[in-house]
Amino acid sequence: MKSKKYILYSIALFAAAFSACKEETREGITDAPDMAKVAIMQTATEVRPGLTTHNPTSLVLGYYFNLDGRRLYSQVMQVNRTTGYFLTSPGSKNLLIDSTRYVADFIQPHANVASVPLNLERGKYYSVFLGGRIQAPDVLVTEDNFTRPVAGKASIRFVHMSPDTGPIDLATGPSTATPASLSTLISNLAFKNASQFVTVDAGGYKLSIRPTGVTTAIPTFTSSVAVNNSQILPTWINMATSTSDEFTLKFESGKVYTMVLRGYRNVNLTNPTQIGSNLNRINVGTVINMYW
Repeated sequence: MKSKKYILYSIALFAAAFSACKEETREGITDAPDMAKVAIMQTATEVRPGLTTHNPTSLVLGYYFNLDGRRLYSQVMQVNRTTGYFLTSPGSKNLLIDSTRYVADFIQPHANVASVPLNLERGKYYSVFLGGRIQAPDVLVTEDNFTRPVAGKASIRFVHMSPDTGPIDLATGPSTATPASLSTLISNLAFKNASQFVTVDAGGYKLSIRPTGVTTAIPTFTSSVAVNNSQILPTWINMATSTSDEFTLKFESGKVYTMVLRGYRNVNLTNPTQIGSNLNRINVGTVINMYW
């Protein structure tokens, strides 16, 4: 029987909510060989770290996206969401990103914050990552080259979108490993860069983010609970109350994952009036790009 690929476009941890339209049909998206496939991942923080006061009506809430002058979705895309892959015609295009604010109790466009040129080829997949500060996001565009993992294997990549964190290494080991025994899987990844996809054995892992060439971890607010059948993805909207040097994750056979380092390493969490401090915390989130 012919196998069919699927694109995961909505998971509980992203909770993406967009109005239905033709471009949002994801199942069987690989059956459109003449079209390009584009996903947008919004991991920018809601405010600049360090603010101690704010006007609730002036906060940037999220983004509208316009591709060659056409609005992609009717609802605002807030932090830690993804569109999943949508279909569009190949060629040179321009993605305009507009911020939104509350105006008279309504969400309205506020200002254009980024103009992203896209050179799309037929049949290829692309991701647009937004990181840093939501008022002026840093943008990374990648071409996503998927190879189907063999039985018992998963494929992962790591994306660095934390502006005040220098080059990092991703260290991994079995979920039962000691921190000292973790080995470097991805090395010297700089801000606004993505690693290549790496094939790993399926199963539970312990992971640690480290400055390049250093064995001391960068603590993150990513979930560090034990790997079990429900702990497949770490939390995006972080519910952790403290940092951890390691976090755990389960990679399932036949799936392709993207992990993103987002937020700020240096945030004054002792100031309870700092707006968005929970969302600004450095953490790692993951999406499943594809599975068979």
